[in-house]
Amino acid sequence: MNAALLPVIQTVDENMAHVTSSLWATARELDGIPADDPAVKLALYKLRSELPLSIEIGRFDTNNTMITTTRYLDPWWVLGETKSRLNYPVDILKASGPSCIVSDFYQYQDGGRGLMIITPVYDENGEFDGVLLLSYDIDNLFSSLTGSLKNECGYSLWTMHTTGLKFYDENTVEIGKYLKSDPSYQTTELQNMVNNVLANKSGNTSYYFYDTTRGKQTQINAVWNTVSLGSGKQWRVVLTDNVP
Repeated sequence: MNAALLPVIQTVDENMAHVTSSLWATARELDGIPADDPAVKLALYKLRSELPLSIEIGRFDTNNTMITTTRYLDPWWVLGETKSRLNYPVDILKASGPSCIVSDFYQYQDGGRGLMIITPVYDENGEFDGVLLLSYDIDNLFSSLTGSLKNECGYSLWTMHTTGLKFYDENTVEIGKYLKSDPSYQTTELQNMVNNVLANKSGNTSYYFYDTTRGKQTQINAVWNTVSLGSGKQWRVVLTDNVP
Protein backbone atom coordinates (compact mmCIF):
# COMPACT_ATOMS: atom_id res chain seq x y z
CA MET A 1 0.00 0.00 0.00
CA ASN A 2 2.84 2.39 0.77
CA ALA A 3 4.12 1.96 -2.78
CA ALA A 4 0.76 3.24 -4.05
CA LEU A 5 0.56 6.08 -1.53
CA LEU A 6 3.97 7.69 -2.02
CA PRO A 7 3.30 8.86 -5.63
CA VAL A 8 0.05 10.42 -4.39
CA ILE A 9 1.91 12.37 -1.71
CA GLN A 10 4.50 13.51 -4.25
CA THR A 11 1.84 14.64 -6.72
CA VAL A 12 -0.09 16.63 -4.12
CA ASP A 13 3.13 18.14 -2.71
CA GLU A 14 4.23 19.28 -6.16
CA ASN A 15 0.79 20.61 -7.08
CA MET A 16 0.39 22.68 -3.93
CA ALA A 17 3.97 24.00 -4.13
CA HIS A 18 3.33 25.13 -7.71
CA VAL A 19 0.05 26.85 -6.83
CA THR A 20 1.37 28.68 -3.78
CA SER A 21 4.61 29.79 -5.43
CA SER A 22 2.69 31.00 -8.51
CA LEU A 23 0.30 33.05 -6.38
CA TRP A 24 3.22 34.52 -4.43
CA ALA A 25 5.09 35.40 -7.65
CA THR A 26 2.02 37.19 -9.01
CA ALA A 27 1.72 39.15 -5.77
CA ARG A 28 5.33 40.27 -6.16
CA GLU A 29 4.56 41.45 -9.71
CA LEU A 30 1.69 43.52 -8.30
CA ASP A 31 3.60 45.12 -5.43
CA GLY A 32 3.35 48.90 -5.76
CA ILE A 33 0.40 48.73 -8.18
CA PRO A 34 -2.94 50.10 -6.88
CA ALA A 35 -5.56 47.41 -6.28
CA ASP A 36 -7.98 48.92 -8.82
CA ASP A 37 -5.39 49.30 -11.60
CA PRO A 38 -6.40 47.38 -14.78
CA ALA A 39 -3.01 45.65 -14.68
CA VAL A 40 -4.15 43.79 -11.56
CA LYS A 41 -7.08 42.13 -13.30
CA LEU A 42 -4.91 41.17 -16.27
CA ALA A 43 -2.37 39.55 -13.93
CA LEU A 44 -5.11 37.65 -12.09
CA TYR A 45 -6.66 36.36 -15.32
CA LYS A 46 -3.24 35.22 -16.51
CA LEU A 47 -2.64 33.36 -13.27
CA ARG A 48 -6.05 31.74 -13.34
CA SER A 49 -5.42 30.49 -16.89
CA GLU A 50 -2.20 28.85 -15.66
CA LEU A 51 -3.86 27.09 -12.71
CA PRO A 52 -6.71 24.90 -14.05
CA LEU A 53 -8.05 24.03 -10.59
CA SER A 54 -8.27 27.65 -9.44
CA ILE A 55 -11.88 28.77 -9.07
CA GLU A 56 -11.52 32.45 -8.30
CA ILE A 57 -8.69 34.90 -7.65
CA GLY A 58 -9.39 38.23 -5.97
CA ARG A 59 -7.45 41.29 -4.85
CA PHE A 60 -8.56 42.53 -1.42
CA ASP A 61 -7.53 45.77 0.26
CA THR A 62 -6.30 46.35 3.83
CA ASN A 63 -9.92 46.40 5.04
CA ASN A 64 -10.47 42.90 3.60
CA THR A 65 -12.74 44.34 0.89
CA MET A 66 -12.69 42.87 -2.63
CA ILE A 67 -11.43 45.38 -5.20
CA THR A 68 -10.76 43.17 -8.23
CA THR A 69 -11.76 39.61 -9.12
CA THR A 70 -11.61 37.18 -12.03
CA ARG A 71 -15.21 36.05 -11.63
CA TYR A 72 -18.46 37.47 -10.34
CA LEU A 73 -20.77 35.23 -8.33
CA ASP A 74 -23.81 37.49 -8.06
CA PRO A 75 -25.36 38.28 -5.67
CA TRP A 76 -22.49 37.35 -3.34
CA TRP A 77 -19.55 39.13 -4.95
CA VAL A 78 -19.83 42.93 -5.13
CA LEU A 79 -16.72 44.96 -5.88
CA GLY A 80 -15.98 47.49 -3.17
CA GLU A 81 -18.43 45.83 -0.76
CA THR A 82 -17.80 42.10 -0.40
CA LYS A 83 -15.44 41.21 2.42
CA SER A 84 -13.45 38.02 2.80
CA ARG A 85 -14.48 35.82 5.72
CA LEU A 86 -10.81 34.96 6.20
CA ASN A 87 -8.78 37.50 8.13
CA TYR A 88 -5.22 36.65 9.14
CA PRO A 89 -2.86 38.90 11.15
CA VAL A 90 -0.46 40.84 8.95
CA ASP A 91 2.61 39.35 10.63
CA ILE A 92 1.35 35.82 9.90
CA LEU A 93 0.74 36.73 6.26
CA LYS A 94 4.19 38.26 5.90
CA ALA A 95 5.90 35.27 7.50
CA SER A 96 4.22 32.77 5.17
CA GLY A 97 6.47 33.66 2.21
CA PRO A 98 6.12 31.64 -1.02
CA SER A 99 4.27 28.90 0.89
CA CYS A 100 1.39 31.35 1.43
CA ILE A 101 -1.43 30.76 3.93
CA VAL A 102 -3.56 27.72 3.11
CA SER A 103 -6.97 27.63 4.79
CA ASP A 104 -8.79 24.61 6.13
CA PHE A 105 -11.68 23.09 4.18
CA TYR A 106 -13.90 26.00 3.13
CA GLN A 107 -17.57 26.19 2.16
CA TYR A 108 -18.04 28.83 -0.53
CA GLN A 109 -21.05 31.11 -0.61
CA ASP A 110 -22.26 29.56 -3.87
CA GLY A 111 -22.42 26.12 -2.23
CA GLY A 112 -19.12 24.82 -3.58
CA ARG A 113 -16.23 23.73 -1.43
CA GLY A 114 -12.46 23.79 -1.54
CA LEU A 115 -9.80 25.82 0.19
CA MET A 116 -8.40 29.34 0.12
CA ILE A 117 -4.78 30.31 -0.52
CA ILE A 118 -3.73 33.79 0.59
CA THR A 119 -0.61 35.92 0.18
CA PRO A 120 0.08 39.61 0.97
CA VAL A 121 0.62 42.47 -1.47
CA TYR A 122 2.67 45.57 -0.62
CA ASP A 123 2.46 49.20 -1.73
CA GLU A 124 5.25 51.23 -3.35
CA ASN A 125 6.72 51.93 0.09
CA GLY A 126 6.82 48.26 1.06
CA GLU A 127 3.86 48.57 3.43
CA PHE A 128 1.12 45.94 3.65
CA ASP A 129 -1.57 46.79 1.08
CA GLY A 130 -3.97 43.84 1.21
CA VAL A 131 -3.93 40.31 -0.17
CA LEU A 132 -4.43 38.08 -3.15
CA LEU A 133 -6.91 35.32 -2.35
CA LEU A 134 -7.26 32.23 -4.53
CA SER A 135 -10.03 29.65 -4.12
CA TYR A 136 -8.90 26.17 -5.12
CA ASP A 137 -10.78 23.04 -6.20
CA ILE A 138 -9.35 20.49 -3.82
CA ASP A 139 -12.01 17.89 -4.75
CA ASN A 140 -10.73 17.63 -8.31
CA LEU A 141 -7.12 17.53 -7.17
CA PHE A 142 -7.74 14.35 -5.19
CA SER A 143 -10.44 12.82 -7.38
CA SER A 144 -8.00 12.84 -10.32
CA LEU A 145 -5.88 10.37 -8.33
CA THR A 146 -8.57 7.99 -7.12
CA GLY A 147 -9.47 6.16 -10.33
CA SER A 148 -6.23 4.26 -10.78
CA LEU A 149 -5.94 3.61 -7.05
CA LYS A 150 -9.34 1.94 -6.99
CA ASN A 151 -9.24 0.16 -10.35
CA GLU A 152 -5.62 -0.97 -10.37
CA CYS A 153 -4.86 -1.35 -6.67
CA GLY A 154 -8.22 -1.83 -4.95
CA TYR A 155 -7.71 1.14 -2.61
CA SER A 156 -9.81 4.10 -1.52
CA LEU A 157 -8.35 7.51 -0.67
CA TRP A 158 -9.48 10.07 1.88
CA THR A 159 -7.87 13.06 3.56
CA MET A 160 -8.27 15.03 6.77
CA HIS A 161 -6.82 18.02 8.58
CA THR A 162 -5.02 17.48 11.88
CA THR A 163 -8.16 18.88 13.52
CA GLY A 164 -9.89 15.63 12.54
CA LEU A 165 -11.95 17.27 9.77
CA LYS A 166 -12.30 15.03 6.74
CA PHE A 167 -12.17 17.24 3.65
CA TYR A 168 -11.96 14.72 0.82
CA ASP A 169 -13.59 11.34 0.34
CA GLU A 170 -14.94 9.57 -2.74
CA ASN A 171 -18.16 9.24 -0.76
CA THR A 172 -19.16 12.91 -0.56
CA VAL A 173 -21.43 12.23 2.42
CA GLU A 174 -18.23 11.82 4.45
CA ILE A 175 -16.84 15.26 3.57
CA GLY A 176 -17.07 17.77 6.40
CA LYS A 177 -17.24 15.20 9.20
CA TYR A 178 -15.13 15.67 12.32
CA LEU A 179 -13.96 12.12 12.88
CA LYS A 180 -13.21 12.67 16.58
CA SER A 181 -16.84 13.47 17.31
CA ASP A 182 -18.97 12.20 14.41
CA PRO A 183 -21.47 9.58 15.68
CA SER A 184 -20.56 7.08 12.96
CA TYR A 185 -16.93 6.99 14.15
CA GLN A 186 -17.51 6.39 17.85
CA THR A 187 -16.60 2.71 18.01
CA THR A 188 -13.37 1.87 19.83
CA GLU A 189 -11.86 0.47 16.62
CA LEU A 190 -12.55 3.60 14.59
CA GLN A 191 -11.50 6.04 17.31
CA ASN A 192 -8.22 4.18 17.73
CA MET A 193 -7.64 4.45 13.99
CA VAL A 194 -8.47 8.18 13.92
CA ASN A 195 -6.26 8.94 16.93
CA ASN A 196 -3.40 6.97 15.41
CA VAL A 197 -3.60 8.86 12.11
CA LEU A 198 -3.82 12.23 13.85
CA ALA A 199 -0.94 11.54 16.23
CA ASN A 200 1.56 10.27 13.66
CA LYS A 201 2.72 11.75 10.36
CA SER A 202 2.84 8.33 8.73
CA GLY A 203 2.04 4.76 9.59
CA ASN A 204 -0.20 1.79 9.00
CA THR A 205 -3.00 0.16 10.92
CA SER A 206 -5.90 -2.28 10.63
CA TYR A 207 -9.41 -1.94 12.00
CA TYR A 208 -12.77 -3.62 11.68
CA PHE A 209 -15.59 -2.02 9.76
CA TYR A 210 -19.19 -3.21 9.61
CA ASP A 211 -19.89 -4.00 5.96
CA THR A 212 -23.62 -3.44 5.49
CA THR A 213 -23.62 -5.13 2.07
CA ARG A 214 -22.33 -8.37 3.57
CA GLY A 215 -23.83 -8.00 7.02
CA LYS A 216 -20.57 -8.71 8.80
CA GLN A 217 -17.39 -7.16 10.15
CA THR A 218 -14.64 -6.67 7.57
CA GLN A 219 -10.99 -5.98 8.35
CA ILE A 220 -9.70 -2.81 6.68
CA ASN A 221 -6.00 -2.13 6.21
CA ALA A 222 -4.84 1.49 6.04
CA VAL A 223 -1.64 3.44 5.42
CA TRP A 224 -1.16 7.17 5.62
CA ASN A 225 1.37 9.90 5.09
CA THR A 226 1.49 13.68 5.40
CA VAL A 227 1.46 16.64 3.03
CA SER A 228 3.09 19.59 4.82
CA LEU A 229 1.98 23.08 3.79
CA GLY A 230 2.99 26.57 4.83
CA SER A 231 2.41 27.93 8.34
CA GLY A 232 2.71 24.48 9.88
CA LYS A 233 -0.49 23.11 8.33
CA GLN A 234 -0.59 19.38 7.58
CA TRP A 235 -2.89 17.07 5.66
CA ARG A 236 -3.15 13.39 6.47
CA VAL A 237 -3.64 11.41 3.25
CA VAL A 238 -5.00 7.92 3.88
CA LEU A 239 -5.29 4.83 1.68
CA THR A 240 -7.57 2.01 2.79
CA ASP A 241 -8.77 -1.25 1.33
CA ASN A 242 -11.74 -0.52 -0.88
CA VAL A 243 -15.01 -1.77 0.59
CA PRO A 244 -17.62 -2.36 -2.16
